[in-house]
Amino acid sequence: MSARSFVALYRASRRLNERLSAYGQYDFQRDIFAGIEQRHIVEGGLSYLAIRQPRQRLRFDAGLGYLYENHPLDEHFDSMTISLGARYEADISATAKFTYEPRYLVTVSDAGAYRFEQEAALTAALTSLLSLKLSHSVRYSAQPPVGFKNTDTIAAVSLVAKIRRAQ
Repeated sequence: MSARSFVALYRASRRLNERLSAYGQYDFQRDIFAGIEQRHIVEGGLSYLAIRQPRQRLRFDAGLGYLYENHPLDEHFDSMTISLGARYEADISATAKFTYEPRYLVTVSDAGAYRFEQEAALTAALTSLLSLKLSHSVRYSAQPPVGFKNTDTIAAVSLVAKIRRAQ
């Protein structure tokens, strides 16, 4: 048997000025081996571009949202959330980049049930639409479902599609 998980993230943003933008995102996760049958997070917030250089960028996010998580045996958890995150990007070449994304999520209904995730990735463009992504992720849950561990580490190879709005 092999471990399988499915993660999807849709994020849209609107620039307010050169450094500040508003964003909305939907995050879905299914990872039976971590005790998560379904996790849905809807979030909105502000994003600040702290470093904008030709080969590197650093962005900080702060947002409010709602989390609904379904566990095995019909247990579920839902709460309003506060999130803090960052994204660092460094261009290695014209078609390859390194990214590091830490994210801290506090649940309002139970502050002790916080989560921390981080991902380091190397992405290489295959076409203008598709990229190949090699990543290493660490996911920590302060209160995992009964019978599951606090920390999961994942090494993954992904095919990423990037869709941009015509300017």
